[in-house]
Amino acid sequence: MDSDARRAQRLLDRLDGDLTRAHGSAYVLEVGLAALMQLAGAEAGLAAVIASEQSGGLLYTTEGLGEDQAEAWTQALRRALEREADFAESPDFAPLAQAHGYPFSLAVPFVSAGWTMGAAILLSRQPLALTAYQRRRLGKARDKIVPALERTRMLEELQARVLEWSLLMRLGQDIVYRPDSGLLPRALSLVVSTFGYEQVAFLCDDGGVLRVYALAGKPLDGWKTGQALTRPDGLLAEGRPPSDLAWSNNLSGHPGAPRRSRAEIIVPVRLGSEVLGLLDVRSSSAGAFTQRDPSVLKSVADQLAVALQNRRLLLQAEKRAAYLEAVARIGQEVAAILRTQELLRQVAESVGRGLGYERVAIFLLDEAGATASLVAEHDHGEVRAYAPAAMAVRMDGDGPVSRAARTGQAVRREGDPGLSGFGGEGNLPTRAELCVPIQFRGRVIGILDMGTDREGVFGPDEVGALSLLANLVAAVFENARLYERERATAAELAERNLALVRAQARLIRAERLAAIGQLGLAVKHEINNPLTAILGNAEWLMEQEAGLSEEGRRALKLVHDMAIRMRDIVARLENVEDVRRPYLGTEMIDLVGPGRGEPGE
Repeated sequence: MDSDARRAQRLLDRLDGDLTRAHGSAYVLEVGLAALMQLAGAEAGLAAVIASEQSGGLLYTTEGLGEDQAEAWTQALRRALEREADFAESPDFAPLAQAHGYPFSLAVPFVSAGWTMGAAILLSRQPLALTAYQRRRLGKARDKIVPALERTRMLEELQARVLEWSLLMRLGQDIVYRPDSGLLPRALSLVVSTFGYEQVAFLCDDGGVLRVYALAGKPLDGWKTGQALTRPDGLLAEGRPPSDLAWSNNLSGHPGAPRRSRAEIIVPVRLGSEVLGLLDVRSSSAGAFTQRDPSVLKSVADQLAVALQNRRLLLQAEKRAAYLEAVARIGQEVAAILRTQELLRQVAESVGRGLGYERVAIFLLDEAGATASLVAEHDHGEVRAYAPAAMAVRMDGDGPVSRAARTGQAVRREGDPGLSGFGGEGNLPTRAELCVPIQFRGRVIGILDMGTDREGVFGPDEVGALSLLANLVAAVFENARLYERERATAAELAERNLALVRAQARLIRAERLAAIGQLGLAVKHEINNPLTAILGNAEWLMEQEAGLSEEGRRALKLVHDMAIRMRDIVARLENVEDVRRPYLGTEMIDLVGPGRGEPGE
């Protein structure tokens, strides 16, 4: 008995730790059911929690249950709760247990503050004869399981509500981020599905005529989306100001009574003092609206006004972001260009085509700052770069180019029908013009002049973005000019270095020739003395009539000729430059002379 008590206590202690770490009711049911089964000696079991609203629930079982079986157990729990009978003695569980192969079952209700939230059903093939001690242990275990279930269920309910609000927020974002054609139909469909109104329409003034911009629900009076209400009926026929809320539960006595509508509420969708439209809600039954409906629809109209305003702001933000992205892309395109003419041409083309301006011109100031010369332009898709400049604008004039250059500030003109392109010097009409100074280190070096046939194009965002782009162009332009200057300097240095190398080669060649000449003089002096003796003796011997055979005379003649040849070679060393000749890509010194071969040839 003592060992059973210790084992049960260890089990309860372990259950405490498991429940403390539990973060979900499914886990609580799992560990709780396992503990109850061990304490009762059951072979199998299931545990279930039924939601307080009697719908939904959570079921955990130690054995696989089919969908039909799980639903049968859940329905049995619901029936037991509805009868308010002793849960532990409910007759609904025994047939289900026997059908599953377990003739014996025991129900352990999960009761909290008088409310039974669920139960653990212990299943066994042997009778469950529990002692009073075991029942107390089961009670202790249940008392540990129930608070954990309450905690995890409350946490899960809170998480579910957070998820629900999150879904609502996402739904709201989905409405706001849709195009205008989808925002209003989506919003009106939500109003119909949420509050059950028959017809909800959004009306807007279109040149003094009400038009149905969106419609949801039943078209009670034949309205269609896009229809102009040339003959307003119901409350609209009374000519109320659009800023007033009006409603009626009986339209029968109104002039211009609708065909089918018998009740109507009109709520202005207003943002401050601006009326964006009218929310018209209709019903085919008289008395369909309560006192709460106008206030509810007023809240809906306020939310719809905010959604429309958010959509308007979103469109503006998207337009601004797209413009800034285009400007950034232009900056990336021109940042790596290192040739000034190519850079100026690319800037004019990228600004014109990338930002949608019909005319773009780039002016560069001279060193004195007296004139600005047109060096590149984009005109209705045609791009030109000028070298030399095509035209010049004096800086003492009153045109936008002159003022932007003098002040270092952007100059904007708009709405003047007399405007002409490119600083007032062109002949093409321009309804809006913006001149942005191109500045480098606080000094104006040029003007970026843009013109368009549309008004309202150059706002503060555009001016700021184009000013940043102009500053980037200035830095890139200075880098390009520095690069070209360095290239010119490098080319000049390379030419000078080549000339120096050539001069050095000539000097080395002259020194080598001088050394060879000196060597020739030394060789001539040292060889000529013995050579003279050889020649003289050879000639003397050749003059002797007797004493030499024919063969001896031929040998002596060869000695004499070779000595003459050696004398000629030594003499050629004095004029080495005259005996150089190319040979296999090199220069050889020909000391033999033309037409002279080897001996015996």
